[in-house]
Amino acid sequence: MSNDNGDEYDSMDMSLEAYIDESLAEIYETMDSEAYMKDAYGYDALLKNYIYTLKSLASKIAPVDSYVISGSGPAYFVSPMSREMVKCERGMEVYPVKEEAEPDKNGNVMVRTQATYLLIPNKQLIKVGFN
Repeated sequence: MSNDNGDEYDSMDMSLEAYIDESLAEIYETMDSEAYMKDAYGYDALLKNYIYTLKSLASKIAPVDSYVISGSGPAYFVSPMSREMVKCERGMEVYPVKEEAEPDKNGNVMVRTQATYLLIPNKQLIKVGFN
């Protein structure tokens, strides 16, 4: 999992969530060992290592462009999770699930809102960038 730069996370090998879970498990195991619990210096070193790991992970996460649904007033779109039509307001901010908002074969883009995922026609999305 390590590369030449000393970074341990490789996006091709595992998901970010799996890497964080694995890192937390290692940290909890280390905290349970007696070596870190004997003195405050060992515990401080453990926390510094954990903070460094989180900083390096956060620096690798790229921000996602935001989009708004064009128009005003209510709109109904399909939620792939519940397979139902969901009412939402036009003008609300949404984020594409993939980095590039590429439409599927039906011309819809899967986006996430604060509450759910929706399939919205590509023509109804306006890119606003990093908001």
